[in-house]
Amino acid sequence: MKKEIIAAALTIVVTAAQAESNPVEQCQLLSGVAGSIMENRQIGVPMSSTMDVMVGGKEGEVKAFFSQVVTLAYNADKQPTVELQQLAIDQFSEVYFVKCMKDLSE
Repeated sequence: MKKEIIAAALTIVVTAAQAESNPVEQCQLLSGVAGSIMENRQIGVPMSSTMDVMVGGKEGEVKAFFSQVVTLAYNADKQPTVELQQLAIDQFSEVYFVKCMKDLSE
């Protein structure tokens, strides 16, 4: 299951390049990646594994951005129940969707 989540996150990142002309799609993709990163945190994937996948091979601003997202996700507490884990994932994802929409509208 952990490999599936990481693969899904990578698919979203690759697909993001195709959504460049649509801000809502861009932000949905970005929030999906953020949610996948938080899901990794909540199910116990080691931070180093998530960091390797999300930051490895990237450069500059993209590398810094994903490093920040992973760090913020792993600074959050791992929740004790599935319901609270899903809430943490949803909230983290929503934060990035809202931030993305705000940044694109400026």
